[in-house]
Amino acid sequence: MIGENSAMPTPATTQLPIEHGVNLRTFNSFGLPAQAHTLVRIDSDAALRRVVDHPDLGRAPKFILGGGSNVIFARDPDAVVLKVEVRGRRLVETRPTPGSSRPAPARTGTTRWPGRWPRAGRGWRTWR
Repeated sequence: MIGENSAMPTPATTQLPIEHGVNLRTFNSFGLPAQAHTLVRIDSDAALRRVVDHPDLGRAPKFILGGGSNVIFARDPDAVVLKVEVRGRRLVETRPTPGSSRPAPARTGTTRWPGRWPRAGRGWRTWR
């Protein structure tokens, strides 16, 4: 068993996968030529935290790139490109809608599902 004081690297202490000069042609809608001067692949919450805490990347401007659909690069981005490669979703919070059958106003990071999916019942579910 590996403990907290183990010399084995944990995901929070591993190096960031920083790439330079990455071709972005496959990551934009029309396949136009573009190149990321710096690209970091984000595959977990911990990887994103390492970017924010990084001495050089943390304060640099960032461009967040998902699958690339609906993105057109007219020129090379000046910002650090964060290529999000997190798979799936996970439920992080569930709470009932207070007081009535009417939904409360939506807030950032919160999605109201109609109650038939992903499970029966009404309420707020926060996904990340």
